[in-house]
Amino acid sequence: MTSSVQASPRSLAPAHGRAAFVRQRLLDHAELTKPRIVAMVLVATLVGYYLGSAGRPRLAAMLHTLVGTALAAAGTLTLNQVMEVDGAARCPTADSRWRTLSPSARRFSQPVLRGSRSARTC
Repeated sequence: MTSSVQASPRSLAPAHGRAAFVRQRLLDHAELTKPRIVAMVLVATLVGYYLGSAGRPRLAAMLHTLVGTALAAAGTLTLNQVMEVDGAARCPTADSRWRTLSPSARRFSQPVLRGSRSARTC
């Protein structure tokens, strides 16, 4: 019996090429999600959770809250940058932060951009 599974070009690349690809993807993801801003949001969330809990805070619930908040904040920051691309192209006064992103970070966010082209107007 023969297998009909074909290897993708990425899987045929040498190991150092794959490692560089993965490293670049992680750097692009970090650039889009703005980890320092997410960290500030998490500190504020942690303080609010601690002050709002009656008695001793539950560790599991606090961790779930922090993970959910981190995912929501990172996703929101990424979507914000992607939505600014269209506005920056049409509005001369629009913020040009998108232009400071690396080309690979722009390619990394293209699937989201395709879904939000008509979501922003100038």
